[in-house]
Amino acid sequence: MFTILLLVASISLLSIAPTATSQSFTTITSLATVTTQATYTQATSYPVGTSTATSTMTETIVDETFTMSTIGSSGCMVHEPISFSALKGQIVKGEIAVDIRDILTVYILSDAQYAIWSTKHYCTPEDAGTSALVRAFKVKSCALDWSVKKDGTYWLIIETWGPYTKECTITASVARYYSQAVTSVAYSTQSSLLVLTATRTLTSIQTEQITQAFPSTEGGMLGLVAIGIVAVVVVLFVVLVRRRREPSLPRTGSPPYAPPRPTAAAPQTTKYCISCGSRIPQGARHCARCGASQG
Repeated sequence: MFTILLLVASISLLSIAPTATSQSFTTITSLATVTTQATYTQATSYPVGTSTATSTMTETIVDETFTMSTIGSSGCMVHEPISFSALKGQIVKGEIAVDIRDILTVYILSDAQYAIWSTKHYCTPEDAGTSALVRAFKVKSCALDWSVKKDGTYWLIIETWGPYTKECTITASVARYYSQAVTSVAYSTQSSLLVLTATRTLTSIQTEQITQAFPSTEGGMLGLVAIGIVAVVVVLFVVLVRRRREPSLPRTGSPPYAPPRPTAAAPQTTKYCISCGSRIPQGARHCARCGASQG
């Protein structure tokens, strides 16, 4: 029973003992330095001189192979006139040829000469009352190499005069050649290498929360009070147990009496209380005066 009371008291102490909670914050700061390098190449160019060269340029007037009909010796057949522009000093070069036994005629006319010839419908410009700048009359082939005398529009006329076949094949390749001055500028380039270094500092801040529980001062005082209460309960329990074992008889204020020893010869019908010394029957288990147990 006593053990059970102590256990109950301890549990009561634990249940009523308050605790205090403490919170603390810890800040962790870390620094990291990152270095980045960038390389740049800067080039500066400036002219140091010029040079002029003449180049020969080519522009095609006609470059094809085509078939034309013939009508015999009494007339001619005219291919579609070819127009081209040329400047003074330019060269018209090329070759026109006919196959097998037929013959052809080639003219180069100015724009004014072509206007007269085209309205008269004659085979030759001379029959139309004009002339030609270039004339190759009734040939198997014609090699052109004509220098333009002034700027203008010109016409290339190709006619067939073949009496031998009904049609012939003509190959024409003529181009305009001219010179063009090309001016070149020489530059000098200077290069410089630039290295840039960039440094960055990265800061990382971390805050940690730490919670710690500990008994408070108030809880300690309450614990002491509870211990005192338990001690009082234990004392009261002990006293109650002892009083249950002894009868409750009124006590006098006289000091305890030491009973005389009985003689062995006479039989004893009474005895003395072991507590107060009063005479009580031999078989009594408790004192009738003080209530104390005799055995």
